[in-house]
Amino acid sequence: MIGFVCGIAGSGKTRRMVDMANAILNDSLGKIVFIDEDCDRMFDLKHAIRLVDVGEYNVRKNDEFYGFVAGIMAGDFDIHTIFVDSFLKFMDGSLTELLPLLERLEALSEAHKVKLILSISAEEDAVPAFIRDRKVA
Repeated sequence: MIGFVCGIAGSGKTRRMVDMANAILNDSLGKIVFIDEDCDRMFDLKHAIRLVDVGEYNVRKNDEFYGFVAGIMAGDFDIHTIFVDSFLKFMDGSLTELLPLLERLEALSEAHKVKLILSISAEEDAVPAFIRDRKVA
């Protein structure tokens, strides 16, 4: 399952994602991973949530990001949900150009039974239907 948190910059997407991650930690039977471009959220997330600074790994291309997420899943079979904040900041291409990557991520997510929640800075009415139909918050 892949889901999206959409909204313009400064609309509270990150706060919603942090709150979602902290809330599902209590109910989850697996581990939670939070991928961000830095470690600013370190003290907002509960200590049991794994915070990964994607900036430390120089991920800048779509295939690199796919491999990064697949590697996280392969490294721990107990992951329940992966949150990705500010998804577009480390991707190349427009939302429409990213659809093949998003479809691959959705297939990966379903194959390994790991939920992926990505935040996207964009007006909700400006995103493709693929994203709009999978909005979670």
